[in-house]
Amino acid sequence: MSKSDLVSPSKKCTVKVENLRKKKAYAEDTEYRQVKKLQTQQRYKCDEQYQAKLKNSSIARYANNEPFKEQKMH
Repeated sequence: MSKSDLVSPSKKCTVKVENLRKKKAYAEDTEYRQVKKLQTQQRYKCDEQYQAKLKNSSIARYANNEPFKEQKMH
């Protein structure tokens, strides 16, 4: 007789269900983490683009500033 023969069928079923629940919870957790990671990457990418746009606009603002141009020529 093997060890599994000593365990009742209902206990076997319960263990299987528990294992399936654990696997499902792990899969959902992993998926959630992947989604969060992608969202963070997107946010960072958008933030980088926004910062670059701000930098370019501030450079353009200074370049188009008349008193600044006059100071530069002296």
